[in-house]
Amino acid sequence: MINLKYTFITILSLWSLLFSQDDKLSISILDFKGDGVNDQILKFCYQKLETNLIESNRFIVIAKDKRDEILKEWEWQASGACDEECVVQIGDMLGAKYLMVGDILVFGELYQINIKIVDITKGSVVEKVTKEIQGGLPELLDGMTESSREITRRIALGSAAPQQVLQQTGLPAAIQKTYGSVDISTDPKGANIFIDGVERGVTPKIISDLETGPHNLILNYPGYERLQKRIMVEDGKTLPISEYLVPKTGSLSILSDPIGATVYLDNFVKGQTPLDIPELPVKDYMIRLELKDYQMLERRITVQYAENTTQKYTLVPLPGKLNLFTSPGGATILVGGKKYTSNSSGIATIDLTVGNYKITVNKDGYESMEKNISVKANDHSTLDINLKRLPAPVKSKKWNPSRLFPVQLKKE
Repeated sequence: MINLKYTFITILSLWSLLFSQDDKLSISILDFKGDGVNDQILKFCYQKLETNLIESNRFIVIAKDKRDEILKEWEWQASGACDEECVVQIGDMLGAKYLMVGDILVFGELYQINIKIVDITKGSVVEKVTKEIQGGLPELLDGMTESSREITRRIALGSAAPQQVLQQTGLPAAIQKTYGSVDISTDPKGANIFIDGVERGVTPKIISDLETGPHNLILNYPGYERLQKRIMVEDGKTLPISEYLVPKTGSLSILSDPIGATVYLDNFVKGQTPLDIPELPVKDYMIRLELKDYQMLERRITVQYAENTTQKYTLVPLPGKLNLFTSPGGATILVGGKKYTSNSSGIATIDLTVGNYKITVNKDGYESMEKNISVKANDHSTLDINLKRLPAPVKSKKWNPSRLFPVQLKKE
């Protein structure tokens, strides 16, 4: 049974939540649940739905902190499973006409959004909005926007506005202005605050000179989606506002030739090419590609908001190293249009890029020799060249007749 201890304490609060001067429907959203979805994404989705329903200008959405305060006053324990009867009971305590109960499921890159619309007066689920979203966080938040439009279409356009029962209470009209405060914090800190179009500093901040009634709040932080919502300031009270700002994100697709390179983004390993990296905050990154036997590649890359940036990189193979041994030493080596000479020990070390080459080795007094080689990336190979000595030249002898007819010397 519901504890009636705080009935009188909260009745005025519930009354103001249920009706507004614009005859808007009062609704509440319970925290989203998720299967395979982390808490931060669930908070982003809750906040996106809340903001869109407020911006539709057809509802008064009971703020989360106000909802939790009322449930706490009623000593309500909302943890664990909650059936349809339980949901209706919560709606009654909150003074809401409709209650949204949602959950999000994820299967790989496919999200499924399920939102039940509970009509508190009928005590049952009257509508269910289901959407399947392919992609990352930006697409999921777009799906929440579409869901909010569908909710508005289903319950707001065909609903009769609540009667102005406040006129029957006999309460006197306000004869002077009253003021309240707001205590605004954001994650991350430092968001610019705009209230009714006027800049009021940065978060966290307490603003204490706000006239009671509705105000338009905008929170803006570079690199994050702008948050806009309607807030209600009460006389002599401080309204706590704590918001998670959704980062603006994009995605990268990294390709390489050849494939299989390890991708580092700001020195963090992200995987191997070809690689898709979703939901990256919008900013500049240093990207590094490493692949065995190829030169490391570093570039700067920019992630654009709500866009996929595709970049292909061609990796340069490391040169091969050829150790050439010639016999004899001091031989001239011609390869790749360049000339080298082996040292006195017959050794020459040559760096060659990947490809096929013809090597020619020469030395005076020796026959020239040619060899064909194939150089691979970062390859270390050896080649022995043994030159053949040319035969010694045959020297010709001149004719000398004295050899045939020796001179006879006369005796004196």
